[in-house]
Amino acid sequence: MQLSIAETVPEPIEFVAKGTPVPQGSHSVKMVRGKPILIDRADMQTKTQPSGRLTRWRTIVGWAARRAMEGRRPFACAVALDVEFVIKRPSSHYTSKGALTSSAPPYPGKPDLSKLIRAVEDAMTGIVYADDAQVVCYRGIRKRYGAAGGTAGARIRIEAYAETA
Repeated sequence: MQLSIAETVPEPIEFVAKGTPVPQGSHSVKMVRGKPILIDRADMQTKTQPSGRLTRWRTIVGWAARRAMEGRRPFACAVALDVEFVIKRPSSHYTSKGALTSSAPPYPGKPDLSKLIRAVEDAMTGIVYADDAQVVCYRGIRKRYGAAGGTAGARIRIEAYAETA
């Protein structure tokens, strides 16, 4: 019996994770009961940010992925990833009347795009695919500022990777 293409290649999934995208990257060591524990710096409390931001972001992405995968098995093949991160503009980019200032940059500088993608890839491990090593192609990875008053987050699309000739 021969399988049709629809049975051999899983359908792509696409979903939106609403929240503030948080990069995953640099680590620090914290001593807990005399043992060194590796902690991602995004989860450490700073003067301007509460602790646990990365954990919360990865949870948001994981739950959105679970909803998108409902009733499906994780991809068992190589996958291609497309992610658009939407970053909320700082209030300093706006005048008191709500207009964008002339000095406001058109694109976000920080956070690093590669660190943002690392957090998303890890958040989908065990849900969308068994291991993020299955991601073999980035179809499009980008970040942009959202519209004034809009929602921050990420639009994510995963599809089976098929090399085109």
